Amino acid sequence: MPEAFDVCAQLCECAVQFEDVWEKKNLDFEADLEDSAEVYADPGLLEVVWTNLLSNTVKFTPERGSVTLRQRAEPGRVLVSVQDTGCGMTSETMQHIYDKFYQDDSSHATHGNGLGLALVKRILELSDGSITVESTLGKGSVFTVAEHTGEIRMDQMKNFTAYEYKEITMRSDKAPFYLDCYESFGWQQDENFPMQETKNTVLIRLKRDRKLVNRTELTRLQRSFEAGMDEITALEHSKTTAATIWALCIALAGTAFMAGSVFAVTADPPRIVLCILLAVPAFAGWIAPYFVYRIVRDKKTRQVNPFIEEKTEEIYAMCEKGQSLL
Repeated sequence: MPEAFDVCAQLCECAVQFEDVWEKKNLDFEADLEDSAEVYADPGLLEVVWTNLLSNTVKFTPERGSVTLRQRAEPGRVLVSVQDTGCGMTSETMQHIYDKFYQDDSSHATHGNGLGLALVKRILELSDGSITVESTLGKGSVFTVAEHTGEIRMDQMKNFTAYEYKEITMRSDKAPFYLDCYESFGWQQDENFPMQETKNTVLIRLKRDRKLVNRTELTRLQRSFEAGMDEITALEHSKTTAATIWALCIALAGTAFMAGSVFAVTADPPRIVLCILLAVPAFAGWIAPYFVYRIVRDKKTRQVNPFIEEKTEEIYAMCEKGQSLL
């Protein structure tokens, strides 16, 4: 886990691990470090970075060569460089040293399985750090790592907000009401996700701070609100459901009478009287559904409107309570 720690002490510990190798190759090792320098990163992962860089330096520096480990602090960051007098690299090799499994006899990327510098670069990316290299073939290389100081990283963490996201689809005419209600439970429209409208519906993405105070209670109120809106939607649909069924039944009956009237007039011989008798209820069956639909719908509306108003008042109460918890 990331934490603030003294990188100078860690560099010293890593350098000591290669003391026997330097003595065996008779390398001139110089450490130019400050007394202390704080960075904000994962200590275990950053240790892998130093170990890989120092290991490559030892490997590609010939006997009686020199290795220099430097560290200096700048505003907001700490720079660590590892310089050697090894074989150096060509410009072509430098373009690939951070590629996975890339190996070249003259490249610092060669480290067992070819993952050394690729791993270093990935670790630094995860901690928002960076690595650069300067190299001259036959003269040596300098790798420089930049890491943020503990103070800067802590400020970034303080300013960072982790959001949870939610997508909702609703009728276009209901969108303002839904947005107002969801804002009462801590949600806000995601500015990076534009509202997507179709013919009668709209898709909206919302976001909410995961560390929101009273988030559990707000979520409970939100779910009650959503259940209440589902009930209101069902009641709204019930206004027209029964009316539609009645209108369809009458229209089908009228169609049946009209079919009988047609059969009567096309019979041999034609039965005109029967045709007229059947045509009358047929036309009535086609005209009446309009009036029946409106009568049944209006009656059902009068029945369910009080329940809708009651449920709406409950939703307003939930929103007011949610606002008080924000």
